[in-house]
Amino acid sequence: MNLASRSPNAPKKTELPHRTSIATVCVSGILLDKLTAIAEAGFDGVEIFETDLLHYPGSRRDVYNVCQELGLKIEMYQPFRDLEGAAAPEELKRSLDRLEKKFQWMDELHTDLILLCSNCSPNSVGDKDKLVSDLRAAAELAAKYNKRIAYEALAWAQHVYTWDHAWELVKEVDHPNLGICFDTFHIFSRQSDIEAIANVPAEKIFFIQLADAPILKMDHLSYSRHHRNYPLQGAFPIIPFMKRIIQAGYTGPLSLEIFNDEFRAAPSKRIAQDGLRSLLYLQSELYKGSILPPLPEVERIEYVEFAVDEGRISQLESLFLDMGLQKVARHRSKNVCLYRQGGVSFIINAEPESFASAFLLLHDTSVCAIAVRVKDIQATIDRAACLGCPVVPPSKLGEGEQHVIAIQAPDESLIYLVDSDEFWKKDFVFDFETTVSNGPQISYAAVDHIAQALDRLSMDRFVLFYKSVFGMMPQQVVELQDPYGMTKSRAMVSLNQALRFPLNISDEKDTSIGRLVREAAGSVVHHIAFETTDIFETVASLLKNSSQDRFLRVPQNYYDDLQVRYDLSADFITKMRNYNIMYDRDDKGEFLHLSTEQFRDRFFFEIVQRINGYEHFASINAPIRMSIHHERRNLAMKVSSALTPQSTGEAGDGEAPKGLLVVFEPGCENIVDLVADILGRPRSSDGKERGAVVGVPLVDAATVLANVDKAQSISINMHCIENGPLDDSSEAISQLCDYEFLFPKAEFARHDLTRFLSFILGQTKPHEDLLRKPRSTFIALTFPDIRTALPNLDILTVGADAVELRVDLLREGAGVGPYNPVPSLDYVAKQMMWLRQRTDLPIIFTLRSQAEGGRCPNSDERTTQYFLSKALQWGCEYIDVEIRLAVEIRNHLAANKGRTKIIAAYHDLAGNLKWPSGETLRCYHTGRSYGDVIKIVGFATALADNYELEFFRASVNASFNHPLLAINAGQVGQLSRILNPFFTPTTHPLLPMAAAPGQLSAAEINSALHIMGQMPKKTIYTIGNARAIPLGMFWEKCFNELGLPHHYVSVDRISESMVQTLTRQLSFGGAIVQPPLTGQPSFISTFTEEAQESGAVDTVFVRTVGNQSVVVGDNATAKALRKMLTRDFAPSAYAGQPVLVVSNSFEEASTAMWALRKLNCGTIYTIGFRVDGVRGVEQCSSFESVQKLARPFVVVSALCSEQAHLINPLLKLIDNHPAVKVGSTGGKVFVDLANGPRRGDPLGVAAACGWTTYGISDIAARMTVQALEVLVGQRVPFDFVRMASGRGLF
Repeated sequence: MNLASRSPNAPKKTELPHRTSIATVCVSGILLDKLTAIAEAGFDGVEIFETDLLHYPGSRRDVYNVCQELGLKIEMYQPFRDLEGAAAPEELKRSLDRLEKKFQWMDELHTDLILLCSNCSPNSVGDKDKLVSDLRAAAELAAKYNKRIAYEALAWAQHVYTWDHAWELVKEVDHPNLGICFDTFHIFSRQSDIEAIANVPAEKIFFIQLADAPILKMDHLSYSRHHRNYPLQGAFPIIPFMKRIIQAGYTGPLSLEIFNDEFRAAPSKRIAQDGLRSLLYLQSELYKGSILPPLPEVERIEYVEFAVDEGRISQLESLFLDMGLQKVARHRSKNVCLYRQGGVSFIINAEPESFASAFLLLHDTSVCAIAVRVKDIQATIDRAACLGCPVVPPSKLGEGEQHVIAIQAPDESLIYLVDSDEFWKKDFVFDFETTVSNGPQISYAAVDHIAQALDRLSMDRFVLFYKSVFGMMPQQVVELQDPYGMTKSRAMVSLNQALRFPLNISDEKDTSIGRLVREAAGSVVHHIAFETTDIFETVASLLKNSSQDRFLRVPQNYYDDLQVRYDLSADFITKMRNYNIMYDRDDKGEFLHLSTEQFRDRFFFEIVQRINGYEHFASINAPIRMSIHHERRNLAMKVSSALTPQSTGEAGDGEAPKGLLVVFEPGCENIVDLVADILGRPRSSDGKERGAVVGVPLVDAATVLANVDKAQSISINMHCIENGPLDDSSEAISQLCDYEFLFPKAEFARHDLTRFLSFILGQTKPHEDLLRKPRSTFIALTFPDIRTALPNLDILTVGADAVELRVDLLREGAGVGPYNPVPSLDYVAKQMMWLRQRTDLPIIFTLRSQAEGGRCPNSDERTTQYFLSKALQWGCEYIDVEIRLAVEIRNHLAANKGRTKIIAAYHDLAGNLKWPSGETLRCYHTGRSYGDVIKIVGFATALADNYELEFFRASVNASFNHPLLAINAGQVGQLSRILNPFFTPTTHPLLPMAAAPGQLSAAEINSALHIMGQMPKKTIYTIGNARAIPLGMFWEKCFNELGLPHHYVSVDRISESMVQTLTRQLSFGGAIVQPPLTGQPSFISTFTEEAQESGAVDTVFVRTVGNQSVVVGDNATAKALRKMLTRDFAPSAYAGQPVLVVSNSFEEASTAMWALRKLNCGTIYTIGFRVDGVRGVEQCSSFESVQKLARPFVVVSALCSEQAHLINPLLKLIDNHPAVKVGSTGGKVFVDLANGPRRGDPLGVAAACGWTTYGISDIAARMTVQALEVLVGQRVPFDFVRMASGRGLF
């Protein structure tokens, strides 16, 4: 980077009477970033704040060299504190020794001036002779080193807190190396008189520090540290002060010293640019005509431009028409239309790939630009450019169209400049007929005002912008009481009243302003007011001619109060009430106004009439309008909620009723029966039965698929890998199918097919499960052949919530010669198949381009589209779609994604991405337009890059809460990986390489979180019988593998109160309780759905809600049982099916019954216990009743191990049920929950009868998986649990 380069938006360099300077404390970031931002803004010099220097890792000479390269002069080093008035001689000596050391430092910094602040120590003495003596000693020491001391009176100092007292001491010392520093904050916060400043000799004024502030009554220190702002942004008389400084003959630098929380939270470049703009404007006001081009003569707001997409044009146009505007013209070459009524002109801009479309992505439908008519366009542009405001030339000009230039406002909206009607004639075709009403007339004279909703960091920026560029003056700040908090409003008004811009901010997120800024992702227009000369006639005409009444209904109480408050006639108040018009007055005139409803909760319109020079905006009535808007919005939300159908989330939703066409290859017809069995659907030969599974031989597939009704069916191409490679030609049958499934005949995995079918039909929703986690990660596999990873996949995926298949890193063996940049379709499909067979985790399919750190050629976008489309067919849970891809490719994938979620990804490993920039925000919103997850990766070169990222994350999450993965690559960026809460990419020591520079393992992230205090050490308990004790080694192995600091303890369960005692310990991290707690123990604050409905708690953990720790009861066994039941059968297979539960008591069976209920099973038959008063549950109390019951789809045995053998004859009886021979559903599941040694082998008997069986070892391992996830927030693979713990332990 060339440090000496200036920003393209830096002001044009002009010779100024005073050099410009700023203290490094004014802007955010580390010292190098601060200096770079200050130089790019265009400052001449800088004050080095001592804290910044002390934190700098290089030498003081390095700081000087950086400043030299940036073109900055170090004007002053500051501050030095607590010297004069030292209570003891040794204190003074220590201070002078310290001062001498600073002088030596200043030699390295090549500066001769240091700031000495008046003493604040309560131990200091105020004797004048002592103060003079100490200051003289300091001045003589300064002379020894050829340095100067600028003495400054701090407003909160112990003895010297006014400028005149400081000057009196400086005069008394009478030393050439001691002078005075004037700081406007300290002067005006003390309300000191400034007249005598003109009499101070110029040679004794060593330095000027400028700061403005609002007028506040508070302690001086807090006032100074938090509320300063730039000159002419506050209420201090800065210009009168400067006139006296100039009168005194001062010609030195003007420097800014600002302490402001909002400034420090904002990007350094933006704050530095504003600072220089304030100094330029100040000097232009002091030296009229010699600094900046003159202020523009503004005439009116020419038009207001709205950014809107095609789908909402009709809604916005309808609102315009109801407000009396008429469509009068269209643009010659763009998708832009003009609406006009009198002096009000509105433009709707729906042009793609334009500034308006980019603004739309950021802020949704909103005002993206206004046009102002001025006398001299060029002079206005020159003035804006000199002030560092970006000047934006027109783009995509058609032949003969007007060259309309714009100035970019602080919110990146545009202000176009026009000087006549000429551009209307050149750019627009006036070919629409206008209508004239026969009744009362609409008469809009002009746009009266445009109110803006600003984020809290932007108020001062806009004040300075409007003031310096257009000469608008700020009115007093007004507080508006919104029903949900306070809003502050400050209007900017031009001298001729032609421009009025009320600016509104709110720190509360639920106020009208706070919510709008949050939902619009930044500052936007809040409302627009039309000026009329007869509001009653205008409203009457609108009500007569509009399609609907758009105006707010004002409460009767308001008008009753008017009669008491003002001397208005009863007839006049009645007339206002009839039209919902509100009233205000000031010392000059009166104001009538009424407001409309909001358009899509964004902006609204207002009609106003100013009488006899009224100057304000009826702020007294704003709370009423805000209350009505809130009420209407809340009502609309309630109505919408009541009318929106609620999804059950089960198999009957979405595409389940559609028929399923299964294309099978020769010798593979049994796959059709398997699909029907897994889904619990009938098989049909003709497809006439709704929702049936229909087998289609491969030879007939082309004909059948060409004639099928796509809206009523889903087609799947089943390919057996033993039958040869996939056909990747354009004539392939898969091109006609919705989905494609690969399988090996030799090692077929039923659970893989179940997972595939459940996902594509929406019966499982892994993305929703992942969103519920507070932290999530995925592991990026970098093997050239995924089969290399399979033996260790269980270990590799410990702690991961998903696994990324990096297709661009795969390497397909091709004999002699180099590998192909992209492997063949068949190779990739098999890699996908092998991976899915061995993991239950969601798969992310990624083909990373070379431009973003991968190996896929950048130019091969069509290949990328082809592979990503195949990933959709293969039922990948996620596909990674780079934002750089052509928009038609992104849109095509988004339109055909089915159940797959899209990760909209952008990687900038070159380090060009800047998190605070508008470009990054545009990238975010582009990703949001098509992606379910947004992934943005920058590259960190300094720690400040990570802090800027976190500011960006907090900002967009507050506004949109869209799933966001945002990290910085590189070693310095590792902090961002640790802090990123959603879908952090991870690596593992067993991988051949990391997928990106700086990537960490899940264990490394957890260890770092522990060190940072974000993951305190906890104790995890198993509370129960001695069977649990051997699990200690397993838990410690899990903790070690995950890098967790926790400790495992196994204890015997003595009583429920003992469990309660453990939960009260600060180190308590959670517990597995066996046997489960029943009912609802009082010490548990809240219960999960599983625990609440089953009545059993086997897992207890602590969650922090707000500032409180809450004990939560869960039933991990219930979750585990439901997971196991859907491993080999889709949830839809259980719907409506009869089931049988055998147990000695309801308490022992309740967990199983909950799991069966959640799968929408039919009648639950019970043996050994009864459940009274519950619909859909029937007891079998005799052998005959068992013979008569419908053949159960599921049998669950919750008998103890000593009684487990009793289930064997029951299984044989059911196996000989008549339903087996007549209309069998084909699927049956047996679950044995007995634990410990047993007589007989129920699982073996069931398996011999063809049942799918699950024993306690399966359920216990799955239960441990579920418990680990809630206790430590980490996901551990089922097979890892089985392997690490040993089957016999369960």
